Amino acid sequence: MATLADLMFEDHLGQVSTDPEAPRWAIERQQGLVLDVGLLPGSAPQEYFLVRLVWSDYPGRLPASVIFFDPATNEKGGVECWPNIPGVRAPNDICACWTAEGFAAHPEWLGDPNMAWPTGDNAILTQLRYLQLELDHHFQGRCQ
Repeated sequence: MATLADLMFEDHLGQVSTDPEAPRWAIERQQGLVLDVGLLPGSAPQEYFLVRLVWSDYPGRLPASVIFFDPATNEKGGVECWPNIPGVRAPNDICACWTAEGFAAHPEWLGDPNMAWPTGDNAILTQLRYLQLELDHHFQGRCQ
């Protein structure tokens, strides 16, 4: 039997497919509250990245965990599988206000209205937009 989180996740995922940015993302639903998403930086469309987004609760108070994978093996990627964008600590995580890892490193962000995760929106779409914005405006190549 589907939980409320599962139903909301499915509904929000359906809404993502109608977003004008949707053609830029190759989204594959995994089991649970997990998405694998293929992304391209706007300035380097030849650079393909595969990211796994994992929510512990949906939509929840926190954004998803954000981990980059090797597209060839579908395994957690090494340093070269991560984009060089602000907050990246390849091959481990991204310390940013739009990742669960950022909130784990900075629990004080939960009480900061400037850092709070916007829980009233479509969390999948919000997460994808943050990630795409970083790739489009701050991408400096692959990590090395």
